[in-house]
Amino acid sequence: MAIRLMIITALAALLTGCLAIEGTYYPGCVAYAGDKVQLSDGDFVWDKYTDQVIVDDDGNVVDQFPDYPKRGTYTIKGREVRMDFAGGQAVETMHVQQHEGNLLLMTDAEVAGWQKSGRFGDCVLTRETKPAN
Repeated sequence: MAIRLMIITALAALLTGCLAIEGTYYPGCVAYAGDKVQLSDGDFVWDKYTDQVIVDDDGNVVDQFPDYPKRGTYTIKGREVRMDFAGGQAVETMHVQQHEGNLLLMTDAEVAGWQKSGRFGDCVLTRETKPAN
């Protein structure tokens, strides 16, 4: 009975850990271009945006990010979020960190900068929070 309870508790903790990072992450600053990452039920959608409009010689708006949005599945190991892109594309690893009550989703370079300076970047991806009712 005790072993069964330990297994159930461990499984619940694992599932809770996975659910805890779900949400949509945007730059943590006012940004006119950037990334948006949505994590939900083991799937992700990674999109890019900009307010800049480029028009070709024929007057057609040019898609500046033709390879986006990217989609796939993600797994969590500790603070690492491993994103496996659909279609056999490369794997990306990002890192979740909590800072001042916010969840941050950081690249390897952002983690290295934080470890070196002790400061988080101003525009690191931050999970969208809903206002309290």
